Amino acid sequence: MTTLKNTVALFLAVLLFVIPNLSCSETENSQTDAAPDYSFFTPISTEYPAIDNPTVAWTYHWPENNNIILETRTAPCADNQGNCYFVGRNGYLYSVDSDGETRWIIESFRGGKVAFFNSVIPKDKIIVTEEGLLVLSGKMRFISLEGEPIWEKENCTKDFYMSPDGTLFCFTNDDKLIGVDAKGQTMWSIDVSKNCLIDDGFFDTNSNGYFFVVDVGSISTEPEYHLLKASSTGEVVWKKNLPLNRLDCILSFLPNNIVQDTFLLAYTTLPYPEKDHEVKGYNDRKNQAEKIVKAYDLNYELLWEKSIPASGVYQGNYAIDKENNFYTYFNEYDYSGKHSTFTQSYLTCYSNDGSQMWEKTYDNEIAHCPVIDQKNNLYLWLNDSDYHMRSLTSDGVPRWKLEVDHTHGCKYPLSISPTGAIYATSFQQNLLFCVK
Repeated sequence: MTTLKNTVALFLAVLLFVIPNLSCSETENSQTDAAPDYSFFTPISTEYPAIDNPTVAWTYHWPENNNIILETRTAPCADNQGNCYFVGRNGYLYSVDSDGETRWIIESFRGGKVAFFNSVIPKDKIIVTEEGLLVLSGKMRFISLEGEPIWEKENCTKDFYMSPDGTLFCFTNDDKLIGVDAKGQTMWSIDVSKNCLIDDGFFDTNSNGYFFVVDVGSISTEPEYHLLKASSTGEVVWKKNLPLNRLDCILSFLPNNIVQDTFLLAYTTLPYPEKDHEVKGYNDRKNQAEKIVKAYDLNYELLWEKSIPASGVYQGNYAIDKENNFYTYFNEYDYSGKHSTFTQSYLTCYSNDGSQMWEKTYDNEIAHCPVIDQKNNLYLWLNDSDYHMRSLTSDGVPRWKLEVDHTHGCKYPLSISPTGAIYATSFQQNLLFCVK
């Protein structure tokens, strides 16, 4: 009996020793296997306040002496305090406060370049977050809002995009799409097409990214063009080949904000010439031909399409409001003479099901896609002689128009800050305008 008690006591003693150590071992393993501590970006709010009685608050002139025209290389971007950021053609990154005073200048942004078939084009970009600036100019850098460098990724020089949930989608030089957090950590990686080129992209409300990817492949194969849908957790949802040649797709005709359940694509109907001698004058012939606008759901199923017979071309993005209505602009030209001449412009509103809700025509070119505030008011730039900036309601009713600059047009789409300021830049003149 005594032996049995001793045996039981010894067993219990061993058990009491082993259990805590097992528990400790499991805890250590769980800590080792724990998910990395990722920190997501905080995108700047796009709930822009309505601007009802605007005036030109200030005009910013570049102060440096330089032997080149100091246009901007990027559209102006604003933070939550109304500070503005842009890269100039002189290679400087600027920050200007809400009163038009220079906050800081970084002189080391000499411009990135991206291979584009047989040519090389500049590639510069800024995305403003609450944590700092993401700047693509030669390489991707993350800089504080006070102008201090935080981190950089030299391999991410093709392009990057910010999802609504704060995931940074980056295309790398070794043909990968990676998710990056606010600390510069790679959260996931997707293999993309070999020798790929990235045309552009956009996001839906669930932070899925849609990217137009060119698979250049080898010299002996024809480039393939497809639309890639990827989640913010690093999963390829689908990849769809586009139905037409890449040169037929109007690459600029993409949403300027987040899509809900429908997006639009536009195509030209004139095939690209197969023979070299037919290339001359192709753009004019293409612009005279019929254009097709198609609407797709988020699974790339065709919902509806429209024919645009007018002579001209879609030159930029389209806008989407909270009710999922689409606002497109189109500048019509006459190509019958030696030089093309402007005829009239159209600002059109389509419902989600493709019904035309209204259309406005103007005797002057519309410079860029409208920007929409939280009340669904539209803001755009018209290249007319008296007034440049104007605003309409979502029903197309004029709200106001404002004279901004007589001599040079608007280079980039208008930018609205969360504080209710509108920023615009001019062509071939070192000016940045702020309207409040």
